[in-house]
Amino acid sequence: MLAGLRIDRLKKTPWFRPFLEGRRPAALRRFEERTGMDLARDVWEVVWSLSGQGSVAFLRGKFGGAFGQEPRFDAPGVVKRNYKTYYVLERDGFAVLFLGAGTAMMGPARELERIVDNRDQPGEQPPMALIRMVEELPICELWAVARGGNALRAASGEKLPLRAGPVFDALEELRLTARATGVLAVDAKAVFRTAEDARAVRDGLGALRQLAQIRPGEAAPAMAALQKARLEASGREVLLKGELGFDDWIRWVG
Repeated sequence: MLAGLRIDRLKKTPWFRPFLEGRRPAALRRFEERTGMDLARDVWEVVWSLSGQGSVAFLRGKFGGAFGQEPRFDAPGVVKRNYKTYYVLERDGFAVLFLGAGTAMMGPARELERIVDNRDQPGEQPPMALIRMVEELPICELWAVARGGNALRAASGEKLPLRAGPVFDALEELRLTARATGVLAVDAKAVFRTAEDARAVRDGLGALRQLAQIRPGEAAPAMAALQKARLEASGREVLLKGELGFDDWIRWVG
């Protein structure tokens, strides 16, 4: 699964104000804590690569120092070191590894080192099927694509209850785009193994949405946020259209 956030595009929308007020998802706060950098100023785009084993984020931005000098990071409690010529900032096993003046990786330190060690191995090539799916998406502020449900299950954690199991078990492909205005307008299309699976997923999500409406204190945050969304099943596809406020989105992504 790949997911992306275009911070450079968010700057042109009302949705960017909470970023300026210091409200960010947990993964982006960790980047700031480990570098002392200003995410809203220094980062243009974040792409997460997720699998059933965990996730790594890739960031584009302006990380280099003035006149080609090594960047200076002064975040407290962060260990500064080099790994095979790459600059690394680490704290409590979580690290940011700078691939150059404009690109960095963020995630568990051992996983970042493994990526560097194996970058020329055949099994470590980029996921081209997912990348082609991304290339087909319309331009937007947030997006996600997935093949299979394992990464989606890991990313969702406890945000969707176990009764949503078919969402992951029968999923073949997912394409999601979101545009930010005053709210986040979300469009998602998921393809499942069979039409029966698609109907079961639509009905299951519909039941969870009703639970969110009737008993909001017991509903998963994700379903509570999407309780007004439109759900449709057509053949093997489930289509979702909904809107999220910024606080709902923060609860969704953690």
